[in-house]
Amino acid sequence: LPTEDYLTQVGEMSARYGITNVFLASDDASAIATFRRSRPDMHVMSLEMDRDVFDSNWYIEYRMKAALDSGAEMDLEAVAESTALDLALLADCDILVGTFSSHFSRLALELIVARTGQVPSYVSL
Repeated sequence: LPTEDYLTQVGEMSARYGITNVFLASDDASAIATFRRSRPDMHVMSLEMDRDVFDSNWYIEYRMKAALDSGAEMDLEAVAESTALDLALLADCDILVGTFSSHFSRLALELIVARTGQVPSYVSL
């Protein structure tokens, strides 16, 4: 989905709930840069890491399997660690804007519910 769709929804959530801090879990470095440039009024946080490993149209789990099968070079430990960290940080959020066709976004929502005991305000794109 276009970054602008997420920007729109985060803007609406910000207006509704007074959100000024955003944790952005994305495999696209340009999306992070666009968010920061477009929302200077917000503190946009994300993991600092080299996102080149994510530069593909394949889902990361397929790229990881292909790398294992072919012997291609991929830092699987870094990919796994960044995924776990993104989930842990998303689980600590008060609201969630995600894509619920993605297992990752749904798991993040479930972790928030487990932490708080209630369903947070959320938007699925």
